[in-house]
Amino acid sequence: MAITGVNNYNSVYESTYALSKKEAANKEETKETAAAQKSAETAKNSRNEECLKNLQKQVPYMKLQIGYGLNTNNDGKVNVVDVNPKLLEKTQI
Repeated sequence: MAITGVNNYNSVYESTYALSKKEAANKEETKETAAAQKSAETAKNSRNEECLKNLQKQVPYMKLQIGYGLNTNNDGKVNVVDVNPKLLEKTQI
């Protein structure tokens, strides 16, 4: 009588090992990609802040800040304007 099915177990372990190596490589790529995205985002934020400072120089009687729409912290304050970050990105070009 011949023993069958021995090779099937071997291939399951081999494929599991190969899959774990592939997942480890993907995790490293994901970490590198996340780091690159984070550095790009911080660079974009610093450019937005620079652009906002330049706009602030042009309009000294207004207080400009980066934000979206209405800000409840500014209720009752006069001459405070929130500038959308996407608008700042467009003005940089």
